[in-house]
Amino acid sequence: DAPDSNAAISQLSQAEGMLQNALGKLNVVVEAYPELKANETMSQLQEELTSTENKVAFARQAFNDAVTSYNTYKQTFPPVIFANT
Repeated sequence: DAPDSNAAISQLSQAEGMLQNALGKLNVVVEAYPELKANETMSQLQEELTSTENKVAFARQAFNDAVTSYNTYKQTFPPVIFANT
């Protein structure tokens, strides 16, 4: 489901920030323990996390593009008459 309120979008943004913070801490731990870098499970986890980060970035960009398109559409005639009511 798409977020339909400013509060939901704000919560998603906060969750993304918390995730980025946690991933940063995980990377620090991995750097501190070289044996983790050599662990195949850890390598798979890092690949999955990178893939997930890319998907989130793509979804964020698609959302922003959709909002921009909608806002542009609202400002054209005749939608401007109906969108502002």
